Amino acid sequence: MLALLTLTPTKSFAQMSSVRDSRDGRPFILFVHGRSQEGRSDSAIVFEWLGAMKEGLKRAGDSTLFDSGDVAFVMYQHFYETPAHRDERCPGGRPVSAGIADGDVVEKAFRNAAIQKGDTRSAKDVSLDMLRAGLARMPNTTQTLGLWRAEDTRLYLDRATVEHCSTDRALVHGFQAARGRPLIIVAHSMGGLVDYDVLTRDTALVSGVRVVRLITLGTQVGFRPMAESLTGRADIPFPYPRVGRWVNIHDVDDPVGWPTYDVTKELFAPNAETGVPPIDIPIHMDNAYHHAISGYLSHPVVVHAIAGAWCKEAKPRPATCDRFAFEDVGPGNGPPGVPAWNLIAKRTVRFGGAAALGAIAGAVIARNDDYVASRKWPTIALTGGGAVMGALVALAWDRWFPNQ
Repeated sequence: MLALLTLTPTKSFAQMSSVRDSRDGRPFILFVHGRSQEGRSDSAIVFEWLGAMKEGLKRAGDSTLFDSGDVAFVMYQHFYETPAHRDERCPGGRPVSAGIADGDVVEKAFRNAAIQKGDTRSAKDVSLDMLRAGLARMPNTTQTLGLWRAEDTRLYLDRATVEHCSTDRALVHGFQAARGRPLIIVAHSMGGLVDYDVLTRDTALVSGVRVVRLITLGTQVGFRPMAESLTGRADIPFPYPRVGRWVNIHDVDDPVGWPTYDVTKELFAPNAETGVPPIDIPIHMDNAYHHAISGYLSHPVVVHAIAGAWCKEAKPRPATCDRFAFEDVGPGNGPPGVPAWNLIAKRTVRFGGAAALGAIAGAVIARNDDYVASRKWPTIALTGGGAVMGALVALAWDRWFPNQ
């Protein structure tokens, strides 16, 4: 369950990091979950995440690279389980509760957790997957509708809510748990919004924070209106100097996961020191739900990003790092500013061709029916319906036979 610690006032990261950890040479990984986790126990979330990550590490070469002393989980889901209310003293001036998963829960998950993964070939999953994949091709509409229904995200975006303040402070307590060790953050969905929001703000609470790598998975930070609302700026900044490198990974069919570039130009300014913008990597996960954390954390590219950063910072470097065929993450197959035109063309031909054939079939049926042929709108409806069915057939083929 949630560890409740009432702190007044909250110490800054710099103050807490002065207390060194006996694992100084080993980097520290902080996991931050996404939205819609209300009602779930800390244990359920930790087991889901670590089960998937262990599977990914196993596929990459070694599932024992990290242990329970190398990770912590920010648990903010409980703050959204009670009715929302505003507080004029927000964001400071009042006691707050820290939400960090209990160490015993994390240790037990390292021993016993296994990946939780559904059958991606069932008719129901394929049907849902087709719908989500179709929505992913209409990102602006999907994001707007999704945020309209996302009560916890809307509460967080309102800086005058207790939920916003408590979530921020929980994240800061996660920073403090590193105790000066090199910090790697892995944030999913709304967790990416929380991290970006806190790390780009100039407040005493994050004074001294230094994140060697921020890894965002299926997050909405790349949705321009979202980024602008978080920063209050049209020129959207890189979270420098607190973040050294930022890697954003999103499944191409994730309806609520956004890239960090805006069609043909970079959305975020580059790191002021290195000149490197966020590294954006689109992936194709083998999961019926393309936003699922289990699909992300078990994917080799995500494991690459986490373990690569960990091995790079570890001193001395563990021998087990030699089992991994990577040192660092590259620019990916869709770097910022370079849209994958070949993929766009391929999809246009595949789905456009199937839709055209469906439309022709619908028109032929309409023409051979005397009642329909004599009326305009039934003819249009049959032709349009045929186009939709044709596109759905192509989409279903993609889902059932992804490698064909």
